[in-house]
Amino acid sequence: MTQSDDRQNLSQSVTELQEQVVLLEKSLEHYRLQEQLIPDFAEQFRSVLEYAPGVVYFCKNDPPYYSMVYMNEAVETLTGYDKSLFLEGKLTFGELIHGDDAKRVADAILKAIDERTEYRLTYRIKHKNGSWRWVQEIGQGVPDPDTFEIKYLKGAIWDITAGKVHEAQLEARDTILDAVHFAVEQFLRMGSWESRLPQVLERLGTATGVSYVFIFKNHIATEEDIAKNVHPIGDPSIEYDIEVGDLLYTQTNHWHSEFIKPENVKPVSVSIPYDKVGFTRWHEVLSKGETILSDVADLPDEEKKYLTARGIRSVHAVPIFAGGEWWGFIALDEGKRERQWSPREMDLLQSVADTLGAAIVRQSYEIKLRELNEQLERRVMARTAELERMTEQFEHQAQTLSTIMLSSPDHLWLFDPMNRIMQVSRSVLDDYGVEESFIIGKTPYEAGFTKERMGSVIAEIKQMFESGKAQFGEIDMLTTQGERRFSYILTPLREENGYIYGGLAVSRDVTERKLAEDRLRESEQRLQGILDNTPASIYLKDTKGKYLFVNRMFERRYRHTVNEIVGKTDFDLFKPHLAELYRSNDINVMSTGETVEFEEAALVNGEARINLSIKFPLYDAEDKVAGICGISADITDRINAEQVWKLVRTAIDQIDEAVIITDARVDEPGPEIIYVNPAFEHMTGWDTVDIVGQTPRVLQGPKTDRSVLDQLRNALDTGRPCTGETINYRKDGKEYTVQWHITPVRDEKGDVANFVSIQRDVSEQKQAEELERRRRDELAHVARLSTMGEMASGLAHELNQPLAAISNYVFGCRKRVEMDTIDKDSLVEALANVGSQAQRAGEIIRRMRNFVRKRESQKNYISVNEIVNDVLELCAAENRGLGITIKDQLNPEVPFIGVDAIQIEQVVLNLIRNAGEAMQETPIEDRQLTLISRISPDEPDLIELAVSDSGIGSDEDTIKQIFNPFFSTKSDGMGMGLTISQSIVENHGGKLWARPNSGGPGLTFYMTLPICDDPDEIAEDRE
Repeated sequence: MTQSDDRQNLSQSVTELQEQVVLLEKSLEHYRLQEQLIPDFAEQFRSVLEYAPGVVYFCKNDPPYYSMVYMNEAVETLTGYDKSLFLEGKLTFGELIHGDDAKRVADAILKAIDERTEYRLTYRIKHKNGSWRWVQEIGQGVPDPDTFEIKYLKGAIWDITAGKVHEAQLEARDTILDAVHFAVEQFLRMGSWESRLPQVLERLGTATGVSYVFIFKNHIATEEDIAKNVHPIGDPSIEYDIEVGDLLYTQTNHWHSEFIKPENVKPVSVSIPYDKVGFTRWHEVLSKGETILSDVADLPDEEKKYLTARGIRSVHAVPIFAGGEWWGFIALDEGKRERQWSPREMDLLQSVADTLGAAIVRQSYEIKLRELNEQLERRVMARTAELERMTEQFEHQAQTLSTIMLSSPDHLWLFDPMNRIMQVSRSVLDDYGVEESFIIGKTPYEAGFTKERMGSVIAEIKQMFESGKAQFGEIDMLTTQGERRFSYILTPLREENGYIYGGLAVSRDVTERKLAEDRLRESEQRLQGILDNTPASIYLKDTKGKYLFVNRMFERRYRHTVNEIVGKTDFDLFKPHLAELYRSNDINVMSTGETVEFEEAALVNGEARINLSIKFPLYDAEDKVAGICGISADITDRINAEQVWKLVRTAIDQIDEAVIITDARVDEPGPEIIYVNPAFEHMTGWDTVDIVGQTPRVLQGPKTDRSVLDQLRNALDTGRPCTGETINYRKDGKEYTVQWHITPVRDEKGDVANFVSIQRDVSEQKQAEELERRRRDELAHVARLSTMGEMASGLAHELNQPLAAISNYVFGCRKRVEMDTIDKDSLVEALANVGSQAQRAGEIIRRMRNFVRKRESQKNYISVNEIVNDVLELCAAENRGLGITIKDQLNPEVPFIGVDAIQIEQVVLNLIRNAGEAMQETPIEDRQLTLISRISPDEPDLIELAVSDSGIGSDEDTIKQIFNPFFSTKSDGMGMGLTISQSIVENHGGKLWARPNSGGPGLTFYMTLPICDDPDEIAEDRE
């Protein structure tokens, strides 16, 4: 069973218990919680409560005993004690609570009783069999309906031990898994794994909770081992002889727990033979790849003697294999207790051993590779020395070749990958008698060159694009000068990322070298223009590493002129470690004869940079390597951008909010999802593979607000950010409420290329807000009923006046009719008066009905003055009875507000009645109630209403507490009126506070509410 199943079962149990508690509460309230009725109640509901999955109780509020009045049979399963012991007072539940939890539980129950809130507790109790059990308790006080005193407590208790144990097991497993991940990460990193081993052992030891972690390495005994080995654990009584060829194991690393005493830490500093100290069986088991797991007490005597002397009680040895050979083993030893290992833990530890073995193999390969590199370097140095001896005889030839390349009259052709001619030199046009517009953009065949003459060249151009290597050849061509013979070279042209975007063909007329020399100057200018305007550094070196040519970008980057560079080597221009790197790469290219790409470090203007260098060998006329050509581009910014993107991607994958990235399509079928993070998968149930390529509209459904979607569509059309909240649907069809913010992503041109949406599931928050609103409305309704009950006498008097007037009018009319002394006009006037008084009585009843009726909260657009006037009418009789003078300073021009009119009317009535009560000790002639409405001077988007009395006022300490629940200055007050009023006002986006009157006695309450500035909504509501 998973942790999720445990929680679901626990939630179901809690629901069932709560249903039973609610049933208990309703029944007890029905019988007004009379103690003599409880036995009858318990008997009546016994068949239900006895089979509840947890303990249901009802007890007296008599701490610390909390005498039980009722408990169901589940208490016997939970505690092991007969429930009669609790009901008879021979045993209290508090006596079973763990000593570390008892005070916390007692204090929490007393606090809940004092604050009249529910208590929720988790603690341990002792079972009759001596075991400890984790329980969870939910309960609350039961007030007497007459006195409101908490005389009883009711609640439920259930066993959560299994869940706690499961959580501990999961936590331990996760800790070990983290340690294994750490070990694998460290072992798979490049470089020496030995330096990281202490951290790995510490993490493994801490995660598994063992006392020691050792690494032992196997090796064959030598004379040196025989010389240094005397006592394996420093005990002269344990001696053995080692012979050359014995298989030994030697401790290479160890870790011990901080709780191990220093005197018990005995590292093995010598080698131990498997077959001389009773560990022959270990040799047989571990060499087969099997694990040794045992308590020391169960081992043979020799093994037990050796391990007991080291303070070890249980062992867990995992073999290490490197390249298929048994290398040694990891030992996790426990000195405090007999350790139990789960199959999952054993598998994880074996994975650590396997990874360590892989790291050992990798390191051995690295050592061999270093040895091979050293051999290669020696051979290269020998070859270099040989080449230097040949320098003098080749130097003249190289100089001659360079002069020919820089001065010959070449034909230059630029081709794209489709063999189309993109640009040609002037010599091509002149020699072949064609216009540039005729051949540009065409293939050689389309430009009029025959297949018989150009077929072989076209094939070699294709080979150049496929292989990336330069191609050479000769060809006979018919020019305006007649039949001529040309030699040519085909060279690929590359972008910074290595992509071959074209080819350069250089052909030389070898028929007349004098004419070729004249044309060479023009060719050189064109070529130099190409080389100098490329963003890459281009250079030529001879076989000794001396620079023969660099382009202008090379000069600008390294701040040397071509004259300062040509003839020098990298050792003359760069720091030694960089020069060694460049020279090594050059030699590699010349020795292999292949084009090679390198990522080379560089120092540019004192800043470390990274170049992507493409180097290929150059050949002389005898097809021998004459040097290298290099093209280097700075890719530092690209690498940094890739690292930043990797960091951003990692951050997005790990945040809790769901992230969706789509393309910029808005029209049907809508944007296409190109990325979602793991949080989105968890929130919606859609896997990345299934959702990518679809539109976010698959998350919408029947309850998705279309008006919000219209607003979203409008924002997407205009490229604006948009925030909203909708009901969406998971893959399994379940609803959830999501808050989202969508932001357009623009490209370098400013056009919207993508949309990014950050989403959060607020379903639970919405449910909690709705529950809180309902509780608040219910409490406000109860307060209105209470207020109306307090005003009943005054309202009855107010209602009696129009009823008495109606009675008098009717009586008078009847008398005059009997005496036949009434005329028609008098009768109409009397009936009109009767109707007027009936309307007055009906208005009083309407206000009372609207004020006290229970209904859902609804928004009205109304003037605060209208609310105040309705309240004054409602409490007019009460104010007259108190002799209160009303001073009306209501501003008739105040804007409308959007509120629940009944709830705000409740707040105003509470403030006016409080003002009246505050003035009872004030002389009648001084009792004045001032009402002021205006736009708030501090916040012009709020309406402010002030209710001021001329009573005795309140001190600062009282004003600070006046809005606290259950605080009242009246002896019979509950202290909830102002608390409810403040909650209502704040829920409407306003504030409620009080201040002493500055110019005299009394107190003023201020209330602010937001102005409604939408005339369409106001007009619609007023209609």
